[in-house]
Amino acid sequence: MQMAENKITRRFFIGGASAFGAFSGCRFFSAGSDFCEGEKPRLRFGVASDVHICFGRNIDYFKKMLEDFRDREVDAVMICGDIVDLGMVSDLELIASTWESVFPGNRAPDGRHVEKIFVTGNHDWVGHTYGNRAKKLYANQEDFAKNILCSDIKSHWQRIFNEPFSPVYMKDVKGYKFVGAHWLKNDCNGKCEDFNDEIKSFYDSHARDFDPSLPFFHAQHPHPKNSCYGPWAWGRDNGVTTEILSKYPNAVAFSGHSHYSLTDERSIWQGAFTSIGTSSLSYTGLMTDKYPGEYENGPKPKNKVRFMRGFDTIDGKQAMIVSVYDDKIVINRREYFTGQSLGDDWVMPLPAAESKPFAYAKRAKTQRAPEFPANSKVVASKVKHLVKLSKDDKGRYEDAYTVKFPAAEASSSLRAREYTVTFTGSDGNKVMRRILSPAFHLPITNPIAKAEVDCIFVASMLPKPPLKVEVRPLSCFEKAGRAISTVIA
Repeated sequence: MQMAENKITRRFFIGGASAFGAFSGCRFFSAGSDFCEGEKPRLRFGVASDVHICFGRNIDYFKKMLEDFRDREVDAVMICGDIVDLGMVSDLELIASTWESVFPGNRAPDGRHVEKIFVTGNHDWVGHTYGNRAKKLYANQEDFAKNILCSDIKSHWQRIFNEPFSPVYMKDVKGYKFVGAHWLKNDCNGKCEDFNDEIKSFYDSHARDFDPSLPFFHAQHPHPKNSCYGPWAWGRDNGVTTEILSKYPNAVAFSGHSHYSLTDERSIWQGAFTSIGTSSLSYTGLMTDKYPGEYENGPKPKNKVRFMRGFDTIDGKQAMIVSVYDDKIVINRREYFTGQSLGDDWVMPLPAAESKPFAYAKRAKTQRAPEFPANSKVVASKVKHLVKLSKDDKGRYEDAYTVKFPAAEASSSLRAREYTVTFTGSDGNKVMRRILSPAFHLPITNPIAKAEVDCIFVASMLPKPPLKVEVRPLSCFEKAGRAISTVIA
C-alpha cells in the first residue's frame, strides 16, 4: 500500500511523546514466557507487515518490536511484505543490521535459532516508481542497479540476508512448516492483485510435506481473495491462494497490504482454511473501501464539498505474537506506538477443521451491538462555516450543522468502528452520513477512545429543517446500537 502523507498533528505529538518515553528504557509490555499460564507453547512466532522503512524512518519501531518478540521468546519472525517503502537496497540493509542487533547470528539470548519468514510486497519490488523519488536520486543506470532492489532482487536479497531467494519457499521451525510467497510483479492495483503464479506448482509438488495433524503457516503480501475482511477488501489477490489453501483445513495464512487494523474483528476469518490480516507497523489503513466516498472524515472524493477533515493514523503501529499449543493457537494483538494491548487474544482451537469460532456468519449473528453510555445526549446546532476549494481560494461561508456526541462504550472485545448520523426532515426525507470512529484503530485505554466525537455537515446537502438527528454506533459487523437523538429547529 502506498504511504499516506505524514502530518505532525496534535495527536501524533502527544502519542509520540508517550511512545518515545517508552523508547527511553521502559519495556513496552510486561515480560513473560507464556500467554496461557502454566502452559509452554510448542511454537511461538511474531508477525508483522508493511514496515515501510524509508531512509531509516520507522526503524526504531521495528527494533522495539523485535526486542519485544525476543523477550517473548519467539522461534521465528514473519514479515508479510512491504518491508521497505521505496525498494531501496540501503533500507533493506538497515532491516538486516537491526535484526542482527537483536538476534545476532539469528540467535536468541539463550542460543536458540530464530528463523526469518520474510516475503516481499509491492513496495519492495516497485516502490521506487512511486513519485519517481528513486529515479530522481539515481538517474544513472549503474547507480540505479546498485541501489534499487528490483534491479536484481535475488542477488540483493541473498547478499543482505545470507539465504536463498526463491519465488515460493518452505522452512521448518520446530516441526511446523512455513511457506513464504514473494511479490514478484511490476505493478499494483490493490483491487485484485495478479499474484505469484508459482504458488500452485509449489503446493502441488509439496503436498505430502504437510502433516494434516498439525497447522502450517503461509505468508504473502495481498489478502487471499474472499477471506479476511470479505470480498470488498482492498489489497486482495486474484484467488490463487484461496483456491489452493481451501484444500488444507490446517492452513493458516497471514497477509498484509491493506494496513487494516487488528482491532477489527474481521481481521481473522475461518472458512475452508484460516486467513489473518496482519495490519501494519507503519500506519493503519482507514478501511473505507466497503463504502467508498461515504465517510465524512475519510478520504474526500473529487468535487465533493465536505467540512470534516480526515485524521492521521500514523499512531497505528500494530503486530502480533502467535503461540501454538497442542490444542489451540493463541494470537496476541499488540500496538507499538504507546505499547498497549489491542484487545482480547484470539484463541483458535485445534484441529481447526473441527471448530471454527471465527467464521464470519456465526460472529456477525452473535456479536453484541456497541452502545452509548447511559443518559448520553446529542448536541447539534446551526453555524456558518468557511469553505475553501483550493489553497488560494479566499473562501466563502456556508450554512452547516455541528453534531457532537459521546464515544460509545468500548471493551477489549467490542467497540464502535463507525457511527451513522441520520437527518430526517419535516417532509420525511432522510439523509444518512457515516463517521469513522476516531479511535477505531487504537487501544481502548487511549484517551481518544473516550473523547467526544465532533462532526460538521453541509446544510445544503441535507433535508430542510426542522431536522431530527439520530446517531447510532456500529460494530465492525455493522451491528447497530440504540440511537440517541436531538432536534434542530
